[in-house]
Amino acid sequence: MMKKKKEEKQTSCDSCMYYDMDPETGDYVCTAAYHMDEDDVLNLRKAKNCPYYRFYHEYLSVRKQN
Repeated sequence: MMKKKKEEKQTSCDSCMYYDMDPETGDYVCTAAYHMDEDDVLNLRKAKNCPYYRFYHEYLSVRKQN
């Protein structure tokens, strides 16, 4: 019997709720990384899976408002 490997989910910043536009620069940035220093942000970008990733579902959030 073979053990199944636990599949790691791939994350994309484009679909993360913390990936937002910076009003000062007009660039999209990770707002979860605001409290981190440069080394932590660099390590986060090298990681396969971001510990802060949360899928942003626009229609689900609108449905909760109604």
